[in-house]
Amino acid sequence: MPPRKGSPKVKTGCRTCKARKVKCDETKPKCKRCTTSGRQCAGYEPTFERGLSWYRPQQLTAHDQREGRAFQFFSHMVGPVLSGPMDTYFWTHLVVQFSHFEPAVRHAVLAISSLYEDFHGGARVTRQKPGNDFALRHYGAAIQRIKSAEDEQLVLLVCILFICIEYLQGDVEAALRHCKHGIVILNRVGCSSWALEYLMPIFRRLSFASFYLGAKPPPDAAVPGLIGFEVPIPHKFESVAEAQSAIDDLTVHMIGYVSSGNNSPADRQDIERKLQQFRTKLSDFNANIPSSESSTKIAICHMMMKFEMARIQMNTINGTSETRFDEHTEGFRRIIVLARHASQLRKMFPDERPKACFTFESGFLSTLGFISSKCRDLQIRLESLALMVDIAAPKEGFVDIGTLFRVGRLGVELEHGISLDDGTIEKDPAAFAEFSFPPEEKRFFASAIDHELDVIKNEDGSVMYRRTVSLLRRDAEGKPLVLQRSLGYRGLSSTYLVFNMPSPYWALVAAVAPAIVNAATLADVCTTAHAQEALPAAGFISGITIDASSVEASVVSNASVSSDWYPTSTIEYCNVTFAYSHDGLSDDKVHVTYWMPAPENFQNRYVSTGGGGLAINSQSQYIPTGIIVGAVSGITDGGFGSFNTQWDAVFLEANGTVNWQSVYMFGYQAHNELATLGKEFTKKFYGVADSQKIYSYYQGCSEGGREGWSQAQRFADQFDGLAIGAPAFRYGQQQVNHLTANVMEQTRNYFPPSCELEKILNLTIAACDPLDGKTDGVVARSDLCKSTFDFNSTVGQSYVCEAKTGNSGPGGFDSLERRQMPTNPTPAQNGNVTAEAAALVAEYYDGLHDSEGKRVYLNYQPGSAFTDASTAFDEATQSWGLSISSLGGEWVARYLQLRDTSTLESLNNVTADTLRDWMLFGMNKYADSLQTTYPDLSGIQAAGGKILHVHGEQDDSIPAGSSVHYYESVRRVMFPGQGLNESSAALDEFYRLYLVPGGAHCGSNTNQPSGGWPQTTLQTVIEWVEKGSAPDTLNNTGVGIDTLCRWPLRPLWSNNGATFDCVYDQASIDSWMYTFDSFKVPVY
Repeated sequence: MPPRKGSPKVKTGCRTCKARKVKCDETKPKCKRCTTSGRQCAGYEPTFERGLSWYRPQQLTAHDQREGRAFQFFSHMVGPVLSGPMDTYFWTHLVVQFSHFEPAVRHAVLAISSLYEDFHGGARVTRQKPGNDFALRHYGAAIQRIKSAEDEQLVLLVCILFICIEYLQGDVEAALRHCKHGIVILNRVGCSSWALEYLMPIFRRLSFASFYLGAKPPPDAAVPGLIGFEVPIPHKFESVAEAQSAIDDLTVHMIGYVSSGNNSPADRQDIERKLQQFRTKLSDFNANIPSSESSTKIAICHMMMKFEMARIQMNTINGTSETRFDEHTEGFRRIIVLARHASQLRKMFPDERPKACFTFESGFLSTLGFISSKCRDLQIRLESLALMVDIAAPKEGFVDIGTLFRVGRLGVELEHGISLDDGTIEKDPAAFAEFSFPPEEKRFFASAIDHELDVIKNEDGSVMYRRTVSLLRRDAEGKPLVLQRSLGYRGLSSTYLVFNMPSPYWALVAAVAPAIVNAATLADVCTTAHAQEALPAAGFISGITIDASSVEASVVSNASVSSDWYPTSTIEYCNVTFAYSHDGLSDDKVHVTYWMPAPENFQNRYVSTGGGGLAINSQSQYIPTGIIVGAVSGITDGGFGSFNTQWDAVFLEANGTVNWQSVYMFGYQAHNELATLGKEFTKKFYGVADSQKIYSYYQGCSEGGREGWSQAQRFADQFDGLAIGAPAFRYGQQQVNHLTANVMEQTRNYFPPSCELEKILNLTIAACDPLDGKTDGVVARSDLCKSTFDFNSTVGQSYVCEAKTGNSGPGGFDSLERRQMPTNPTPAQNGNVTAEAAALVAEYYDGLHDSEGKRVYLNYQPGSAFTDASTAFDEATQSWGLSISSLGGEWVARYLQLRDTSTLESLNNVTADTLRDWMLFGMNKYADSLQTTYPDLSGIQAAGGKILHVHGEQDDSIPAGSSVHYYESVRRVMFPGQGLNESSAALDEFYRLYLVPGGAHCGSNTNQPSGGWPQTTLQTVIEWVEKGSAPDTLNNTGVGIDTLCRWPLRPLWSNNGATFDCVYDQASIDSWMYTFDSFKVPVY
């Protein structure tokens, strides 16, 4: 919530106007402001009100350094979080203000601060194990001070602080006695205007706290209800406080109705009518809240969850069978959706407040605990446990995650007859269906929790904590049976509750147990005979015949592998290769290779890896990543003849005649076959039962990235997770775009020397490096560079370079890369940057526009190398001239003009309009095979798949904006009518994009070496799929840049580069948005 404005408070008027914080006309008996606006006037406070005097004596000061530090800790770390998802004003302003001049308040604040810090640091306090002397001393001093207080409004405020202290000490009964005392005062004398506004809502929530206690409190701690403080639902909600007041009031009425023995139909209809009114008005209020106000949105999610829970409780009041809750499974599911949305908002727009280890107000914990005990849909029930750990504070009021999670987990295991194995996750729909909705005789109708922790000291001096829970179910005759269990906590602390929680997710050991081949070593299974036995059966894929005689198997040991895409490792594996053919095609043979991990390392996983350039595989570049994560890892040759043969060698049957089978194999078919065969081969090779799941993944970059998307867009359930980098989207546009710089140079008749471009690049990096708040040699905010850096500032700067020889470029496909990515020899050079070069670079970084100024395609980001702009030095004329990009030249010559040649002979008469027309021609010709920009990902969303997409921000081959444009196209198509924040949060459920500052094409950047690369992307997507651990950020190998922000958040350092944040910057987002208005059709 934003800080409260310093406007005068409403001190007089009717209760309704004061609750709404608006000026009342004070007409009696009913004010006109209420009656004319459709509200019910709640009347006026008693005239005998004894309000607090606002005379302030001299401010209190700290007696020692420890008190001063404790007060500062409360102000900055404790007060801002105690309210949970509700308004912070009471704790951050009112309590702090009172503590300056009321000794009782100050002593209580110091006690709370000290206890919270202990709890935050890992200590646990019970009545058997008292807390620190500092806290107890100040708590005692506060009690002594308040005994002599005459103003009962002050007593009410201190009463709330005492309840907080007892919550922190774990003494629930003492907290309830304080609560009872406060409500008795409220019912007896009423309260002043400021107390009505700030104290009464808190006591109203406290009045129904014991309803969720799980056990009946003793008589002296039985909390009475509030009398005479009802607030009618207004015509519309104008603030979160109004909506919160309404749902609190409805909760009081609902609990009163459910708890009473006299349930009249009229009362029920009245509550149901008011609940429906609340939902309608809250929805209307929510529609007017901008997505940027994430804290308000989270508060609305919290209130809607309480509404859904109240409705379920109202509709299950009749009857005693636990199966009556099964009719409300959709209601439980709606609560989970709301909690998940709140979690997404919190992660996308991190709160400025510190992370809470305890909140005074009840947050999400009790609602999720209700689901974990009453919903018997296993998937929903397990997700409620997962969300407890994800979104709730470790302790909220008198309940804590450690208890509710363990009680919920115990209930799941006993009712569903399964064992939840820590650390493993399984989302098998068949298993969920089999184990959901157990019979009535297995269900518990209540759980009585002993909120007193027993402290057990072991002989070795260590401490154990134990809490007793009694689970109640009915026998066949309806008599209650009690099952008592002790919940053990190892050295319990708040830190333990958060970070060492047993895995909450999906581990159905009874249904899903890993299978291991009964072989002791890799050599035992790595035989041709065993591999032949594991081949998929004939007809497994219609129209495909596997050649069993082609199978080869060999053990590879102590292989050292390294890449930007996985950590340096030494691996061993079984290399299995076989071939298959497509029925009806002559001379057709497709080779596939699978690397199989040793049986003891196999983790029930399969990984396909992609290619690059015109290669459908990257040979040994990506395939080791599967072995590293315990997966079978596969590549294909696409039927092109061998693993070293690229698509260009088989594309043309003759000049003018396309081999369309090769187009479709390269486009998507070969990788679909590779994965389908690979997963079946994996199951049979390791003896995995049909009932057990093989998790399937994909990893690839550039062309390999496009290949991954070709599967996700067409075959939604092929992969559970994909780690994709810099995909070659929009093949028709992307390949032609490599000629853009050439055409700009030719049009301007200026061909910059290589050293001049190198100088401009280095000057750009140096100037734009600090724009992210940190100087580290990396342009992390190319968007800010684009909007602020003037390339004319480079004019006149001198450059000097030594002579260089040409080379064939990196990688394993020498003949292809020598042709497509040559490095021309250059002489020794010196000179000054010219105005012509600065103008050319500015145009280059602005992207391709047609003759009418309309955008044709994307630009590279500032700080990207000028690879496409490379020029050639002519020794004979001692001058620089055009060097046609082989990537773009070959695409036009071979794939558009259908000529069996490696590049264009010239670019004579080629203009920006020509490039646009070539792009359009290629887009239409290969729309169903290579374009790969279908934006509706509903299929993979429904299948539960996850996609992590990364792109180097300074990619010099495929502009980073290409990935952003596709992500934004998906967002707009799938979530039309939603704002950026809401639709991004929805898309983040299954698809997340990360830009790599300084990153080049599919790896780290020699021009910005500190940028690094996310080396464990596949491991991260595995965690997301198998453990539900959705990544807020990605780990990175950069020097000082170890965290990557999730789009649309952008990196920013503060405090002289010491503090890192992922920030929301609308201007930055806008700079990445493109409309290709030179085309008359959408370009996704």
